[in-house]
Amino acid sequence: MRTLCFILTLLTAIPALAADDRPNILWLTCEDICPNLGCYGDDYAHTPVLDGLAAQGVRYMNAYGITGVCSPNRSCLITGVYPSSLGSHGMRSTTRLPDSIKCFPEYLRAAGYYCTNNKKTDYNFPTPKTAWNESSKKAHWRNRKKGQPFFSVFNFMVSHESQIRVPEERYQKNTARLTPDQRHDPAKAPIPPFHPDTPESRKDWARYHDNITAMDYQAGDILKQLEEDGLADNTIVFFFSDHGAGMPGVKKWVWEMGLKVPFIVRFPEKYKDWAPGAPGAHDGSARQLRRFSCHRPQPGRRRYPQAYARLGFPWPGRGRAARAGLRNSRPHGRAVRHGPRRSRHEVPVPPQFHPPPALVPVHQLHRRDADHAGLAPTA
Repeated sequence: MRTLCFILTLLTAIPALAADDRPNILWLTCEDICPNLGCYGDDYAHTPVLDGLAAQGVRYMNAYGITGVCSPNRSCLITGVYPSSLGSHGMRSTTRLPDSIKCFPEYLRAAGYYCTNNKKTDYNFPTPKTAWNESSKKAHWRNRKKGQPFFSVFNFMVSHESQIRVPEERYQKNTARLTPDQRHDPAKAPIPPFHPDTPESRKDWARYHDNITAMDYQAGDILKQLEEDGLADNTIVFFFSDHGAGMPGVKKWVWEMGLKVPFIVRFPEKYKDWAPGAPGAHDGSARQLRRFSCHRPQPGRRRYPQAYARLGFPWPGRGRAARAGLRNSRPHGRAVRHGPRRSRHEVPVPPQFHPPPALVPVHQLHRRDADHAGLAPTA
């Protein structure tokens, strides 16, 4: 599958634009959902806000996270580096960033952007103090200087796995804005074939969808604020999830449902030429939300992140010294896509992160477990 590279391509074009032409960037991110939105053809879903965003933007039909759980994905999203290369691939592990790797908002801040995160980090490494202007429940583009461009992240936790089986009082509070006709009937809940068709399973899936509708309301709140501030015409809006649904056999699993996510990008009229399609279009090519570097083949040269060159920043992977630093590395991380389109990527891992010899490569565990369960990853 092809790398999803246009995101940083857009961001790295920013410094070359006149100050008044630079777009704002808004990320609306949520937790633990597959593409269970109405705009993705889910008849059981009720997501009018995100369906409207998709109608105004480009909807990606085959977007994938790097793995099936949040922290390793988040470390990759914020740095553009494979978790297996950073040493951040273990859930609830802790590593540190080498001096040569920065969180990409640091580059945006250097270009004059006001960068805010509201509020989850969870990168499996300590968040550098230079990563954000603000990172808290109160972080907002409204705190920037007048006229300053911004990159703002708002993360919605209501759809997280932990909110599916909460006590009734908490569930009612989470979904208080839902009207009776927006609540999902467990009797009509679609149950995947690897889950038992029981009242408990149906209740879980119904609540999962209720939480997505509650998250849709929250996304609408932020988009309304953008309109109220008169910024919608100068802001590129992204919506995506970190990985698949927070359900047994989905979250933490590296097959289709654990990796496939909704991904929508709305380009205002001012930046329509940057969009890969017209409003309401969809892109069916397979893409990974695995890294925010942009690769372009160079005749007679190594592939390198074009985005770094356009920013004018040195890339630690260019040159003899960087190659020498990887000389003792060995391939370990792999990504395999099953179906008509197959690809396999081997990632250099620094020697200090080499696994013990007794560990079995992830793709072999995946194959063995899928065979044992009688399940095959879908295309």
